[in-house]
Amino acid sequence: MPASAPIGAGGGNTQASPDVIVYGHGHEKVYRHAAEELAKYLTQITGRQVKAVSDKEPISTGSRNIALIGDSTHNKITKRLTDRRLLKLTSPRSDGFGLKSVKDGKKTYLIFFGGDGKGMLPGGNGRGTLYAVYDYLENECNVGFFEDGERVPKMAEVPFGGINRTESPYFEIRGRNTYFHAGLMKYRANYWTLPEWKRNIDWRLKRKMNFMYAWPLALYKQDLKKRDVFHSQWKEIFDYARARGLKIGYSLDYGQVPDDFVKENKDHKFIQSEVYGLRGLHPDDPLAALYTKQRLESAIADYGTDHFYLCAPYGELKPDEAPLDVRIRATAEFLRVIKTVDPEAIWMTDTWDCLSNEALWTQENLKAYLDSCPTELLITENGAESIDIHHKYDFFYGKNWLFGILHSLGGDDELHGDPAGLIQRIQEIIKDPKGLRCKGILLTPEIAGANILYFDLAMRLAWNPSNITLDSFLREYTLRRYSKESEANMLESVSKLVEAMYTGSGFFTENDVATVHQNQYYHQCLRLAPLFEGREEEAGKRIEDHKREIPLLKDSIRAALRERQRQQVNILYENYLVEITDAYLAKVCNYHLLRLFLAFKQGNAEVFESSARNALAALDAIEALLSTRPDYSMKTTIDKILAAPAKGIKPTPELMRNACISWNTSERTDYLAAEVYEALVFYHRPRVELYIAELRRKLKQGDRTGLKMDGHTTNYVELDAGFEVIRQLWLKNSLVIDSRYKFAGTPMEAVEMAMTEIKEP
Repeated sequence: MPASAPIGAGGGNTQASPDVIVYGHGHEKVYRHAAEELAKYLTQITGRQVKAVSDKEPISTGSRNIALIGDSTHNKITKRLTDRRLLKLTSPRSDGFGLKSVKDGKKTYLIFFGGDGKGMLPGGNGRGTLYAVYDYLENECNVGFFEDGERVPKMAEVPFGGINRTESPYFEIRGRNTYFHAGLMKYRANYWTLPEWKRNIDWRLKRKMNFMYAWPLALYKQDLKKRDVFHSQWKEIFDYARARGLKIGYSLDYGQVPDDFVKENKDHKFIQSEVYGLRGLHPDDPLAALYTKQRLESAIADYGTDHFYLCAPYGELKPDEAPLDVRIRATAEFLRVIKTVDPEAIWMTDTWDCLSNEALWTQENLKAYLDSCPTELLITENGAESIDIHHKYDFFYGKNWLFGILHSLGGDDELHGDPAGLIQRIQEIIKDPKGLRCKGILLTPEIAGANILYFDLAMRLAWNPSNITLDSFLREYTLRRYSKESEANMLESVSKLVEAMYTGSGFFTENDVATVHQNQYYHQCLRLAPLFEGREEEAGKRIEDHKREIPLLKDSIRAALRERQRQQVNILYENYLVEITDAYLAKVCNYHLLRLFLAFKQGNAEVFESSARNALAALDAIEALLSTRPDYSMKTTIDKILAAPAKGIKPTPELMRNACISWNTSERTDYLAAEVYEALVFYHRPRVELYIAELRRKLKQGDRTGLKMDGHTTNYVELDAGFEVIRQLWLKNSLVIDSRYKFAGTPMEAVEMAMTEIKEP
């Protein structure tokens, strides 16, 4: 079945209710898991208990509809059918999969089987068999698997007979990175518990991913004693993932040492970065290789290995801090170390430094660097959805590479991106003969749980991009998420959302009008970006953009609300309404802030005050909406972490509060800020109010000079002291908000209130 085929595409199927599921041997852990997953979902769908048993156990002679997990090499019953020439299976390549129904008298069998297991990531047979189960549930039974939840329909019977199809992936490697940083569990993985990790790993496999990379404790640059409690779970996490066929790469920092080591060993040769204040050992210092070797050996001893090691020596350091020859020597030493520790090692690196250090990475320099590297190399083209690096560097001069999708730099959770452009870019690669060296797609967003639609598309493309169009994807996405009965209204809603929000190609949000440095935002999520001096023309352009986008978003919400009754038990529907209503209110808020700025410049006090009232009213509505959902609450996250069983040193509440607004306690750039209820109430809103108050003061005095921006902190010079007071109060805040100030109704009631009470353009 082509990747863009509609749900339920196994035409001619007969319906049945399976009696039993029989799993095979050889890949017994993953086969058993596949059988138990199939049994679980079929029980939920039909309301009748379905058992999973081993092929070593007898099955009832009265069973008429039997699902078999495993091909003839791995399942005794499948082999018996094959030996009797009732069944012939064609093995898909790599970790592809197959589904085939066969009749034997009054019995009907449905066989789930995997590919030949060959390729860059071995073990595909068991993994492919698990894909077969999930694909059957999705495309035959209409189950929807998403990062933010699942939709399981109810049916008396499911398709069982008349199914015969195989699929193989286009790309060998299909990965999704998980961003590790303190913060809200909705967006960050640092404090996920084991059940949360298991759910996330299962979701990756449901989306046919086969690779992830991580920073296990023994590889991390900080002192092991200072790592927090949840990193003690790594072995359980890795064991769970590998038992299901997911391969794991380890991320290392070459020569990176703990802060305490630097203080106690000042006689060693270091490389220091002015940007981050980080210190790494110079490759000429023998301890650099030794320290890296010890950490890698420790990690492999603790966690095992799948032989993939990600490292970009001295990435983001300036050319004068780490010249090309130093990087080449460091890379050579790193490769020597990993090959010594693990002869099967494959080195992975990325092109992020080519973006942050364009002066260093000329075509000549990158070719010289890559020529010094072995063929066992995988390069991830960071931000490839936006920036075409592979053409600039001639498809990386014959090296193997991955198409990397960054999309959400700095934890950007605003709905954005260019789905049509993403499809086009990947389809152009597979048509280009030089694109044969592109071995996969790796998703590397600095956030989790956001932009569900965009990343669902990216995962579809990672399996097989050949026949996907934006229209076919949106229809298939809507059917999986909301059902056939709700298709018309929900497809209208999703299409209008895409038209309003998914038109920019960058991994930096297009409408961040206050950006003076692409990583520095006034408010990462809401884009509360009041303008400063000299941006009047841009404000006018953005107002016109908002006039186009806001009605589309409102129409999207209205179309979705027409399905409220039918979707009342679907959590995916509620998630969607909350997300798009939040986006709508943020646009309205920004529209009025833009008008406020222009009114200030024009000396129009009346328009200024009405714009201020309308902007703050939109913030009120966002606060009301977020207050109905615990997953947007930082206090809920902190309480959960502090209540967890102690296995190590736990993070402080201050550290976790700071994680909502910046990546460390000394930075003031709002990097990694995302939508958090308490942060909006206690941090972002007070800054908006302070900004409005300062412009109001100037306006009354007849001073129309806009605020000046401090490019280092992204604060306004005149407001710097006030902003710092707000930041310090936030770091010490208990995050307790009286229930009287929270919305008393449901999320859907908060959505409807916003639709009726908010003044739009």
